Amino acid sequence: MPGRKNDNPETKTQAVSPTAAHAKFLNALGGASQTPMGPINTAAVKKDWGIVTDRAASLLSYEKYLSSARAWKASKSAISNTFESQVRLQAGNALSDIHDLAAAGLRIASQTNNANGFDHALNNWIAGLKASGPMQIEDLWNGLANDNNTRQILKGYGVTDDLFAALNKSMTKLSGTVSERGGNLAVQGKLAGQEQTQNAVIAPTTSGAPTDLSGLLRQGQFDRLVQQFNQEGAVSIALAPGKPRNLSIPEITLMGSVLTVRGVAQHYRTLQDTGLATSAGGGALGIFLAIGFVLAVLGDVFIALGCKEAGSQHPSTTECAIGVALSILGTIILVIGGAYWAGVLVKAGQLSGAFFVMVLDVSAVSLLWDKGLGGLK
Repeated sequence: MPGRKNDNPETKTQAVSPTAAHAKFLNALGGASQTPMGPINTAAVKKDWGIVTDRAASLLSYEKYLSSARAWKASKSAISNTFESQVRLQAGNALSDIHDLAAAGLRIASQTNNANGFDHALNNWIAGLKASGPMQIEDLWNGLANDNNTRQILKGYGVTDDLFAALNKSMTKLSGTVSERGGNLAVQGKLAGQEQTQNAVIAPTTSGAPTDLSGLLRQGQFDRLVQQFNQEGAVSIALAPGKPRNLSIPEITLMGSVLTVRGVAQHYRTLQDTGLATSAGGGALGIFLAIGFVLAVLGDVFIALGCKEAGSQHPSTTECAIGVALSILGTIILVIGGAYWAGVLVKAGQLSGAFFVMVLDVSAVSLLWDKGLGGLK
């Protein structure tokens, strides 16, 4: 079950070393997909990506400001009310920024999903893992981050040195393996400093006409919830218990957007109630999840702008292969980081019960509960 600790060494996935296997994986990643890409409004994607990068830069600046403010407060015997007021003002701006970022990212994700971009990415990952065998998440990221050509391409897509450093910092906190299991993507991973391993299975979205009433009601629900998020905000998305099952990229992306906004909202409320703490506390997990969301959206942008539409006879471009890699890596951050960050919100009283990840149900967005969460400080 996702979120449970795996204590049986015989069931743990053993990854192979990143040599020839890594090359086989990367070759499959950039190969032709059996899931053709549909049309994309590239102008809208570029506009929304501009919002994401602008707000991400602002949030990274806020993170630096917050660190300096904590150090300043810790060095003083007394702090004026105006100082605390200024911190709250900056936190309010950060809350506005994260909502704008999440809303724009979801609009990009909605286009990517409707053009079969998520299944394109996931199916290529599954094909790559069939060819290579299980792979270490760290090796896959390092292969991208240490490639000069990839870094230059990222700069062309607006990834500044500061944003890249933040992406790299978050990815280096993540360890685990990915493998193919029954035509799906199996993930085992954990964050640095945490003892518990999170497990999840990510499956392609169901295609074709619905076969029952539940399927009919669920059809198009992701787009409706994206629209609701844009119009009413993250607080409008209902949270309720849900049954454990395989997860899809759209619902994981939606989970990431909602929890990221709620995390910053919780930070803002804490500042209002108790003032600025001199230690970072659980806020670092919120930043980790926000960066994971940006990484996933960055992959979506590469897919939307770099992968060929249906009917094209040209092979996948380098940008498409990078997008396929980044989209799934970002999704993995959201799965693993979402479990831990939701646990922080549970402790803060913002979510009731323990939690793993959000799933789309017929009635509303729901939560997959898991009482096995632990190790949150």
